[in-house]
Amino acid sequence: EICLGVVPLNEETGKIIANVFLELRRLCFEKGSWLIFAGGDGASPNRDAWKIIKGKSSGDKTPLFENVKKAEELPFWSGSDMDQHDTKGLKRDFWGDWILAKGQQIRFDILLTRLRGIVPTENGEVTLSEPGDPTYSRVDDVSLTDKLGEQRAKEFHQEFADLATMEVVDPKDSMASKPAHLCGKMGDLFREVGLDGAAWLCDLIAKSERVARGVDAKGDKVTFEENLRNLRAFNAELRAWHKECEENIDQRARGAQRYRGFISEVLYELYLMNEEAMTGILALMKKNKMTDELRSTLPFSASNETMHSILRGVDKHLRISKVARHLGKILLAASILQDRARSWTFNRGVGTYRNTIDESPESRRAALADFEETEERAFVLKTQTERDKDHGVARRARVGEAPKILTKIAAATNVTVKNFKLTFRDAWVRAKYGRKASKGRSILEMAMAAPHLLKREGASGNGQAFPVARAFIVDGDAAWELVHSKPHAAIQKVGTPTIKCRQSNLKGVLELDVLGKEKYVVPYKSIKAMAWDFIDTSLPANVDGIVVVTFAIVTAGRLQLLTLELLQKDKNTCRMFANLAGLAGTLFKSALVAGGKPSPEAQLLRAAHREGGSGTAVLDLEKDEAPWRRVAVQTAVAASRGLVRIAEVDAEEPPPLSTILKKYKGGDGITMRKEAIRSSSTTKAKRGRPKAKEDDGARVVRAELENHEEAARYQKDGGKVLGEKWVGLCVRDDEYRFAGEIVGMKWVDDTDPPQICAEIRSYDKKDTQTYCVYDLPAMVIAAEDEQLLDVLLEYDPPEDEFDLPGDEEAERTMAQPVEPEDDDDADD
Repeated sequence: EICLGVVPLNEETGKIIANVFLELRRLCFEKGSWLIFAGGDGASPNRDAWKIIKGKSSGDKTPLFENVKKAEELPFWSGSDMDQHDTKGLKRDFWGDWILAKGQQIRFDILLTRLRGIVPTENGEVTLSEPGDPTYSRVDDVSLTDKLGEQRAKEFHQEFADLATMEVVDPKDSMASKPAHLCGKMGDLFREVGLDGAAWLCDLIAKSERVARGVDAKGDKVTFEENLRNLRAFNAELRAWHKECEENIDQRARGAQRYRGFISEVLYELYLMNEEAMTGILALMKKNKMTDELRSTLPFSASNETMHSILRGVDKHLRISKVARHLGKILLAASILQDRARSWTFNRGVGTYRNTIDESPESRRAALADFEETEERAFVLKTQTERDKDHGVARRARVGEAPKILTKIAAATNVTVKNFKLTFRDAWVRAKYGRKASKGRSILEMAMAAPHLLKREGASGNGQAFPVARAFIVDGDAAWELVHSKPHAAIQKVGTPTIKCRQSNLKGVLELDVLGKEKYVVPYKSIKAMAWDFIDTSLPANVDGIVVVTFAIVTAGRLQLLTLELLQKDKNTCRMFANLAGLAGTLFKSALVAGGKPSPEAQLLRAAHREGGSGTAVLDLEKDEAPWRRVAVQTAVAASRGLVRIAEVDAEEPPPLSTILKKYKGGDGITMRKEAIRSSSTTKAKRGRPKAKEDDGARVVRAELENHEEAARYQKDGGKVLGEKWVGLCVRDDEYRFAGEIVGMKWVDDTDPPQICAEIRSYDKKDTQTYCVYDLPAMVIAAEDEQLLDVLLEYDPPEDEFDLPGDEEAERTMAQPVEPEDDDDADD
């Protein structure tokens, strides 16, 4: 029998899993092995896969292996993972629901919690009583002391508390292993206090765990056939219990997944499926006289779960970008775990696992023999230095020749990898080193014409500020351009002009913030169409292309165009717009692909490209403080790549722009609002504001609570330490819609524990709020664009809602200097 693990995908299907199994079965069969069993959890893709595989396994259930000529003639059985899923599933199903046990419906979780004892607290937190203190323990409505007597109650509570730990009573992970294991040991204690139903449920958990691990009640190993008898006895109890629930409890108007008083139907079916699989496998092995080679259990995924724990230790969300950076450590940990000849690594000599596994076969055989005898991996392999001493001068001479050999290997490897093929998402990348990058058909490229590809289920719909490299505004018969001082430069100097665009769903506006001084505002409702596309030129860091987004704005019979060339994170910004409440619908309606019928929004864009602006300009941006410069309308329209792309689609010619504009109600167009600039000179009188030294440059603030600040929070004189850093900074609390400036620190006695808190005054000076210092870093970062001009924040960037797993790898892969080969598939 062979246990194979399939790595789960984000959207795995039964068909994918089935095809993987069928291909593995074919490969195993070609190598002289027979793959006859697949197991996993009870997820629907797995169950769908098993049905598909059974339909493609048409042979005899008990053939002689020597007579099987094709892989499809092999029998197939499926089952679950009793060790890593089913036993935990029992404990999960017993928790939080009424269960029929020994003729009574009980709440197992409540009985266990009452027996353990919860100390009352003012804040409602779960606090367990001290082991050996039965004061708060109850059996139904009777105290544990009255039930057992004072002395036995203390002893009983000590024993029960060792099992009923916090992770059992207040589980954070319903499928953790240890809580189920501990519950399986509680049966005798529940019986002692007369809770026979709860005791029986604990016995079921214990029996399931024993079958899963192939042991008897004493913990001794059993044979496969003996374990099958134990599983049959266990399933007989489940069948009787299922029938009892069906006959004695009204099952009408219930959920299809579970009988009232019983475990889930899926879990029940998995236990029966395991019995069928073990029965079939035993008959097959007897037919082929191979029963001596059977392990006592069906395969289970303990090694997979261990690997999952290692991966989650690197990143609990299993993001590819983080896991990949620690791949070496992950493989090292897996190697150490699977090498029974070794138990730890040393720092003496060469001292790494990789350098010490190259031990003589005799030494490793001795290590394995020691492991078989003691069941402990306590054998320590020799280090490189110790081996050199043992082997003497001759070995050291051979080692000295190694670099020459490695040089040859490296040269051969470089020749091989000059031509390689990689796949990622929908794109094929054929690469040769040292050539210019080619543009693959990435998701972002396809989304230029079909933006719905970037739509995400469950997206918040919120906006996200992003930097802009270049902006164009067309207003009637006039156009202007505004350029970032160094667009797309790898490093931006502090103090260089910046352009940022942000969205406010609360206000329903798009804001273009220039230099932190002037803000150009456009209401969502005035944006009637949107388009985007890549600019013509491309850099290695922007292999997909630099995206240009254009907004068509209708106001008082005039057309205005706002075009933004993105500075960075093109994918994330486009995803944001495709999920932005208030504008996503406009974006989707404006899309037009070859062969499609243009929508009114698309026709507006096509007419704008054909005719440019409409009407007389109202804006006069050259008078603004921001460095706008006048350009020709045709130049601005040509820079709006989305308009160009849509105009090139072969479709019905749009009516005149003036006719289209009459169909729209006039709204507010682009308006400029002067930002009130708060310079350092205006803050001299602010309480607690640190005095700036002459010519000391920008005020650099690390936006996190450092160790010495954490300690100062709980010291009455700590306000001075905290004030030196935080006072004078702006903050924003979006949840409560409060923004202002930190004006001081004060000691607050009515918190638990008492601590230093920050006083924050609103910008209009009408309201002052007190906030915990712990909240300041996030609030200061949220108000980064509102800080004084001499303030520079340093912080680790937060997680980006629109930065999906795999983006970083995709960018690194696509950024390789590549060129498509001259073959028929180069354009696929």
